[in-house]
Amino acid sequence: MAKGYSLATDLRLLINNPNYSDITILCEDGSFYACKAILAARCEVFNGFLYNGMKETFENQIRFPEIKAIAMKIILNYIYTGFCTAEELENDTIIDIYHAADYFQLKNLSDYIIRVIGFFLKPSAESNVPELLSRALVKLSPSEENSLLQILAEYVSSMPLSTIEHNQLSFTALKFLLSYVKGKGKSLAATEYEIFRFVIIHVAHQISNDAVEILENYLPTLDKIDQIPDSDIIVQSTEFHLFRSQLTEILTPLLEFIDIRRIEGKILTDVIEPLDIIIPEKIVDAYRFYARNHLSLPSSFTTGSPVPFKNNLSPVNVNQNSLFPTSEVYPVTTIPNNLHSPIVNPPVIPSNNKLNFIWDESACGSDLVVEKMGSTVRALNTCKSTQNVRGKFLINDKGTYEWDLIIDKGCKKMYVGVCAGKSFDVESFSGYQKNGWVFASSGLYWNDNKFKRGEATYAEGDKITVHLNMTEKTLAFSINDKTYPVYTSWRKLPSKVYPVVSLSYPGQIRIQPH
Repeated sequence: MAKGYSLATDLRLLINNPNYSDITILCEDGSFYACKAILAARCEVFNGFLYNGMKETFENQIRFPEIKAIAMKIILNYIYTGFCTAEELENDTIIDIYHAADYFQLKNLSDYIIRVIGFFLKPSAESNVPELLSRALVKLSPSEENSLLQILAEYVSSMPLSTIEHNQLSFTALKFLLSYVKGKGKSLAATEYEIFRFVIIHVAHQISNDAVEILENYLPTLDKIDQIPDSDIIVQSTEFHLFRSQLTEILTPLLEFIDIRRIEGKILTDVIEPLDIIIPEKIVDAYRFYARNHLSLPSSFTTGSPVPFKNNLSPVNVNQNSLFPTSEVYPVTTIPNNLHSPIVNPPVIPSNNKLNFIWDESACGSDLVVEKMGSTVRALNTCKSTQNVRGKFLINDKGTYEWDLIIDKGCKKMYVGVCAGKSFDVESFSGYQKNGWVFASSGLYWNDNKFKRGEATYAEGDKITVHLNMTEKTLAFSINDKTYPVYTSWRKLPSKVYPVVSLSYPGQIRIQPH
């Protein structure tokens, strides 16, 4: 094509052309010829280097040792022509290109990369997203406000942990992922024990292969949890004692992202506690949590029989009013620092607390879709009126039950609460039905086509916590951790209920343990 027809085409001819260049750009693995005037006119970073009296102003070379040549090629093409196409971005190079765009403060280019990066990401077993997150954290500051890191962390958090190899996710990336998930009020696609196991084995990889082998053998995967080795084997292991203190030191800061209270009692007592890598106060706190929530004790506990303690501590009688020794009976300050196991047979979480916090695809409105391993329900664009989805677990025992609902995308009206009975209609608004009790985003409390106004409203981005007391048959709600009183106008709830939400397009709600 003759010159003069296309400015972009003509300027592209100047890229890496020594005949029209007055400076050489040296990269990590290559070099380019360029024109100072064009670089400075199109990029503030280059202008600062080349025309503000810095040493590069007086030299014919400028060095960027952390920028790869493939990334600099894209940067120069964008600076000279103003264009970048998706075809120029590849899975293996997109992190380097984004880093370069971020370094040179080319916001439009950075934003374009964020818009198209989804085409390269697949949160599946074959995915390399964990590797991309690890590489990104080498190049970028670990800020949870960085758009690229947010996208990558979001994808990794939706992947089953069992599909992520330790060499895919760096230790820095693991810490960022845990912090991101907690900060966003999200949860990983795994049980709390699986998260604990994944983290501790990742920590073991920072120590030695022997540490990895020992912990992989002693911490079985959830499908093999019944094959728990004898705890004395590892507690008395010389090899384990050699690295236990180092393991504890690295692991302790990460425990703030793991709620050991959500680990099944038998696993906590038979697998985790004997390792002696978690401070006793956290273990005791977990046992108190079981007691406060009226969770059952193991079968070896009988009403009125004494509970034996180690270290010659005085026994405490268990009775109907005190199923477990609380701080009032046995203050935590009296527990010795070297206490290895405060209780010989601590409580086991009963089956009614092993709730599977996911939505039920078989009890879902026809214009709603359940995604992300059951944690998210989304309304299709055909969903013009409110439809419902039910939780995939029946709550029918006494006690207190709590779960969080994250409003990922808002819609005109949303409703959260509980429902009951096989006659519940998932196609019709839950608040019109006798067996639906829901709290609306507008602040109204609905049941049986009757409503009353409450104290608060919620919207996109908010976290609603449902507090269900099956002993008193009452409901209360929290919004972003601010708790509101029990709604007393509803008659007592039935003895068997399910979580439920109601929404329309473009609503999207995620359920998770509280």
